[in-house]
Amino acid sequence: MAGRDTISAGARYLHMRRNPVRSSSWPVFLAVVCLPLIGCAPPATPYPRSLISERPAERIAAVKHAAEIGDESVIAILVQRLEDTDEAVRFFAIIALEKMTGERFGYQYYDSEVERARAVTRWRRYLQERYPVASQPEGGAAL
Repeated sequence: MAGRDTISAGARYLHMRRNPVRSSSWPVFLAVVCLPLIGCAPPATPYPRSLISERPAERIAAVKHAAEIGDESVIAILVQRLEDTDEAVRFFAIIALEKMTGERFGYQYYDSEVERARAVTRWRRYLQERYPVASQPEGGAAL
């Protein structure tokens, strides 16, 4: 019987060596390692303030949301997003503006800065004609 115990002890040793983390220890691992990380992310910025967030992902989500709900009160900010440093933000901004107004004014998110600036000028003229009150946002102060 002693030989059998030695074999089973050896088998357990080899099993533990090959599989150092036992399946029953996963909940403990997740609680110790992952749960503290959940609270580390900064809180999300609420809409519409997220349109001027420092984080591109928040700006993109806000632009998409504005298009989904058809929020014409933020069109001037969407035009500002056409000059965003992040190409993805510019892409979603022109899609949102086109969905809300039916216009593009020759804007392509991937064009050179000079070409984009010309199209943004056309957008600003359109804003002054169509939305005179909303065409002059004060750096998002109205948000």
